[in-house]
Amino acid sequence: MEIRKLSLLIAATMILCVAAPAITAPTSPGRATTAEKKSGQKLHRADFRVAGASCVGCIRRVGRILRSQKGVLKADVSIFKPYWAIVIYNSDDVNLEQLQEACKVEKVKFEEIEDKSIAEVPLIVIPKGMNKVPESGH
Repeated sequence: MEIRKLSLLIAATMILCVAAPAITAPTSPGRATTAEKKSGQKLHRADFRVAGASCVGCIRRVGRILRSQKGVLKADVSIFKPYWAIVIYNSDDVNLEQLQEACKVEKVKFEEIEDKSIAEVPLIVIPKGMNKVPESGH
């Protein structure tokens, strides 16, 4: 039983470490936050796998590139394989093709893309696959 509790604690800590930049990163001037949500925005949530990256440094640069694009409100990329990413963006300002083009400098491509409209910007963004608790076998 203690091993299961330890596994849960480790998993929660890993999620917080990965999600912390998205939670604490200050928004740039002109970017909307949840409290500043403007009516009429066409908000989208895109989940996808970043393929072609070979190290954590590459993944972190991809996340930085995504967050720097006009129209991107939040973005994060998991530093654990298979490198899932999440991007919250305003489709009036940017689209997935433009985001992928911006990331070409890192020689990556987006795969297994799921893109859907959303009503508001979530407070926390966690890449797909990071919300699963590892099995302990007990």
